[in-house]
Amino acid sequence: MITEKQLFDYVFFRGLLSEEIIEMIEKTNAYKEHISFYEMIKENLETDLSPEIKEKIKAKIPVYKSADVISLFPIAYNFKKRDSGMITLAAESATMEKGVTAKTFFDENKEYLVRVLKFESSTKIYIFSITDNILHDFTISLYPTGHVFSREDNLEPIEFNERIDVEKIDVSFA
Repeated sequence: MITEKQLFDYVFFRGLLSEEIIEMIEKTNAYKEHISFYEMIKENLETDLSPEIKEKIKAKIPVYKSADVISLFPIAYNFKKRDSGMITLAAESATMEKGVTAKTFFDENKEYLVRVLKFESSTKIYIFSITDNILHDFTISLYPTGHVFSREDNLEPIEFNERIDVEKIDVSFA
Protein backbone atom coordinates (compact mmCIF):
# COMPACT_ATOMS: atom_id res chain seq x y z
CA MET A 1 0.00 0.00 0.00
CA ILE A 2 1.04 3.61 -0.59
CA THR A 3 2.08 5.68 2.44
CA GLU A 4 1.83 9.41 3.08
CA LYS A 5 5.65 9.55 2.81
CA GLN A 6 5.54 7.95 -0.64
CA LEU A 7 2.97 10.52 -1.80
CA PHE A 8 5.21 13.32 -0.48
CA ASP A 9 8.24 11.78 -2.22
CA TYR A 10 6.22 11.38 -5.44
CA VAL A 11 5.99 15.19 -5.67
CA PHE A 12 9.23 16.32 -4.01
CA PHE A 13 11.70 13.42 -4.50
CA ARG A 14 10.26 11.20 -7.25
CA GLY A 15 13.66 9.70 -8.05
CA LEU A 16 13.62 7.92 -4.69
CA LEU A 17 10.57 5.85 -5.60
CA SER A 18 10.57 2.63 -7.58
CA GLU A 19 8.82 2.53 -10.95
CA GLU A 20 6.29 0.14 -9.42
CA ILE A 21 5.31 2.66 -6.69
CA ILE A 22 5.14 5.52 -9.20
CA GLU A 23 2.90 3.47 -11.47
CA MET A 24 0.65 2.47 -8.57
CA ILE A 25 0.25 6.11 -7.49
CA GLU A 26 -0.49 7.26 -11.03
CA LYS A 27 -3.09 4.55 -11.63
CA THR A 28 -5.01 5.04 -8.36
CA ASN A 29 -7.59 7.83 -8.44
CA ALA A 30 -7.83 7.89 -4.63
CA TYR A 31 -4.40 9.58 -4.45
CA LYS A 32 -5.12 12.43 -6.90
CA GLU A 33 -6.28 14.91 -4.25
CA HIS A 34 -3.27 14.16 -2.06
CA ILE A 35 -0.92 14.60 -5.01
CA SER A 36 -2.66 17.87 -5.93
CA PHE A 37 -2.24 19.04 -2.34
CA TYR A 38 1.52 18.37 -2.33
CA GLU A 39 1.87 19.86 -5.83
CA MET A 40 0.10 23.02 -4.64
CA ILE A 41 2.50 23.24 -1.71
CA LYS A 42 5.51 22.72 -3.97
CA GLU A 43 4.27 25.41 -6.38
CA ASN A 44 3.69 27.84 -3.51
CA LEU A 45 7.16 27.12 -2.12
CA GLU A 46 8.66 28.09 -5.45
CA THR A 47 6.70 31.38 -5.48
CA ASP A 48 8.34 34.17 -3.53
CA LEU A 49 6.09 36.06 -1.13
CA SER A 50 5.59 39.79 -1.41
CA PRO A 51 7.08 41.95 1.38
CA GLU A 52 3.55 42.82 2.54
CA ILE A 53 2.61 39.17 3.00
CA LYS A 54 5.90 38.43 4.78
CA GLU A 55 5.16 41.26 7.22
CA LYS A 56 1.67 39.88 7.90
CA ILE A 57 3.13 36.44 8.57
CA LYS A 58 5.79 37.88 10.91
CA ALA A 59 3.07 39.72 12.82
CA LYS A 60 1.34 36.41 13.58
CA ILE A 61 4.48 34.64 14.84
CA PRO A 62 5.41 35.09 18.51
CA VAL A 63 8.21 37.61 19.11
CA TYR A 64 10.45 35.29 21.10
CA LYS A 65 11.97 32.42 19.17
CA SER A 66 15.01 30.38 20.11
CA ALA A 67 17.47 30.24 17.20
CA ASP A 68 17.80 26.46 17.46
CA VAL A 69 14.05 25.75 17.53
CA ILE A 70 11.96 25.67 14.37
CA SER A 71 8.29 26.41 15.01
CA LEU A 72 5.61 25.09 12.67
CA PHE A 73 2.07 26.45 12.51
CA PRO A 74 -1.05 25.07 10.82
CA ILE A 75 -2.01 26.08 7.31
CA ALA A 76 -5.55 26.04 5.98
CA TYR A 77 -6.40 23.50 3.30
CA ASN A 78 -9.49 21.34 2.99
CA PHE A 79 -9.92 18.32 0.77
CA LYS A 80 -13.30 17.93 -0.86
CA LYS A 81 -15.71 15.81 1.14
CA ARG A 82 -15.74 12.21 0.01
CA ASP A 83 -18.58 9.77 -0.32
CA SER A 84 -18.46 7.07 2.31
CA GLY A 85 -17.63 4.54 -0.41
CA MET A 86 -14.43 6.34 -1.44
CA ILE A 87 -11.02 5.24 -0.27
CA THR A 88 -9.55 7.60 2.32
CA LEU A 89 -5.79 7.57 2.60
CA ALA A 90 -4.57 6.38 5.94
CA ALA A 91 -0.94 6.88 6.75
CA GLU A 92 0.26 3.40 5.88
CA SER A 93 -2.53 1.89 3.84
CA ALA A 94 -5.61 2.63 1.84
CA THR A 95 -8.59 2.10 4.11
CA MET A 96 -12.30 2.76 4.35
CA GLU A 97 -11.98 4.40 7.80
CA LYS A 98 -14.42 7.18 8.51
CA GLY A 99 -13.55 10.30 10.44
CA VAL A 100 -9.97 10.67 9.23
CA THR A 101 -8.83 14.28 9.47
CA ALA A 102 -5.53 15.83 8.44
CA LYS A 103 -3.80 19.00 9.59
CA THR A 104 -0.70 20.41 7.88
CA PHE A 105 1.98 22.52 9.55
CA PHE A 106 4.74 24.67 7.99
CA ASP A 107 7.65 26.64 9.40
CA GLU A 108 8.31 30.30 8.57
CA ASN A 109 11.05 29.47 6.05
CA LYS A 110 8.95 26.79 4.33
CA GLU A 111 11.60 24.11 4.85
CA TYR A 112 9.63 21.64 6.97
CA LEU A 113 6.15 20.19 6.63
CA VAL A 114 4.36 18.10 9.23
CA ARG A 115 1.14 16.17 8.57
CA VAL A 116 -1.00 15.16 11.55
CA LEU A 117 -3.48 12.44 10.58
CA LYS A 118 -6.20 11.79 13.14
CA PHE A 119 -8.16 8.56 12.84
CA GLU A 120 -11.16 7.39 14.84
CA SER A 121 -9.02 6.27 17.79
CA SER A 122 -5.40 7.05 16.88
CA THR A 123 -3.07 9.75 15.52
CA LYS A 124 -0.03 9.57 13.21
CA ILE A 125 2.43 12.40 12.70
CA TYR A 126 4.66 12.54 9.62
CA ILE A 127 7.64 14.91 9.51
CA PHE A 128 8.96 15.95 6.07
CA SER A 129 11.78 18.19 4.90
CA ILE A 130 11.32 20.06 1.64
CA THR A 131 15.08 20.18 1.06
CA ASP A 132 16.33 16.89 2.58
CA ASN A 133 14.67 13.54 2.20
CA ILE A 134 15.76 12.17 5.59
CA LEU A 135 16.07 14.18 8.80
CA HIS A 136 18.48 12.95 11.47
CA ASP A 137 18.69 13.34 15.26
CA PHE A 138 15.85 15.72 16.05
CA THR A 139 13.34 16.40 18.78
CA ILE A 140 9.72 17.27 18.12
CA SER A 141 7.47 18.99 20.68
CA LEU A 142 3.69 19.09 20.28
CA TYR A 143 1.49 21.83 21.73
CA PRO A 144 -0.74 22.13 23.69
CA THR A 145 -0.26 18.50 24.81
CA GLY A 146 3.42 18.93 25.73
CA HIS A 147 4.42 15.59 24.17
CA VAL A 148 8.15 15.54 23.32
CA PHE A 149 9.84 12.92 21.13
CA SER A 150 13.48 12.43 20.18
CA ARG A 151 13.92 10.70 16.85
CA GLU A 152 16.91 9.31 14.95
CA ASP A 153 15.19 9.90 11.60
CA ASN A 154 11.84 10.70 10.01
CA LEU A 155 11.37 7.43 8.13
CA GLU A 156 8.43 6.31 10.29
CA PRO A 157 5.55 8.38 11.68
CA ILE A 158 5.07 9.10 15.35
CA GLU A 159 2.03 7.09 16.41
CA PHE A 160 -0.47 7.51 19.25
CA ASN A 161 -3.18 5.07 20.28
CA GLU A 162 -5.50 8.03 20.88
CA ARG A 163 -6.67 11.15 19.05
CA ILE A 164 -4.60 14.18 20.02
CA ASP A 165 -5.03 17.83 19.14
CA VAL A 166 -2.00 19.70 17.86
CA GLU A 167 -1.94 23.49 17.42
CA LYS A 168 1.81 24.14 17.17
CA ILE A 169 4.92 22.03 16.64
CA ASP A 170 8.55 22.79 17.52
CA VAL A 171 11.45 20.88 15.95
CA SER A 172 15.06 21.10 17.13
CA PHE A 173 18.14 19.28 15.93
CA ALA A 174 20.92 17.74 18.03
